[in-house]
Amino acid sequence: MKPDFIRDNPLIIRALGEAMDRETERVPDVEHTFSPEFERRMNRRIRAYNRPYYRFVNTNTKKAVLALAAAILLMVATVFSVSALRRPVVQFIVNAYERFSAVFFEHGGEEPAIALPGTLEAPPQRLTYIQHTITSLNISGGQATCVGSVTGYYGLTTKVTITLYLERKTAGSNTWTTYASDPKQTFNSFTGMYQMKKSVTSGYQYRVRAEYVAYAGSNWEALTGYSGVMSY
Repeated sequence: MKPDFIRDNPLIIRALGEAMDRETERVPDVEHTFSPEFERRMNRRIRAYNRPYYRFVNTNTKKAVLALAAAILLMVATVFSVSALRRPVVQFIVNAYERFSAVFFEHGGEEPAIALPGTLEAPPQRLTYIQHTITSLNISGGQATCVGSVTGYYGLTTKVTITLYLERKTAGSNTWTTYASDPKQTFNSFTGMYQMKKSVTSGYQYRVRAEYVAYAGSNWEALTGYSGVMSY
């Protein structure tokens, strides 16, 4: 260990102490009185710090987030408390729900499941090669946009196919007929998505029927999915 010249020399240590004492004696004894405004601000800060919610509002960012959350809650409460405002919002949610249908599956099982129109719940059956599907329909300006998507299991599912059918029926009828379709689409992957666009005529109800097939080598399984029903 290297010697410390100052630490090991008592004369230098004593000299430093005496020098510090002399400098300290030159500092005048001054009593400072803080202004009432300063005291008021400090007391306010101390009271705020002692409050239990201080850590949630101690920065401008946290205050902004809380203000935004409060504004959103106020807006939601206002909208749903007024019938004239509540109905369009609820109708929008219902329409979006009817146009979009998704079915999710877990790995395992043997029997394919069928997605019912407008449902978002997973059926009790479990599939081996298909994890989930999405079947949707949107009609705007006389054109129907049909979408089918299927996702298998990475490392297990080797190929998927999608065939889309646009079906329609007249009001009061219980029979769905194929209005338009596209050829089967093949994806050499564990997932695939296909979009089909067709012109439609008014006065009917429409839905999309999607035929999904997933492969794992030479093994395969099939599933039929439906979108929600749209009147046009």
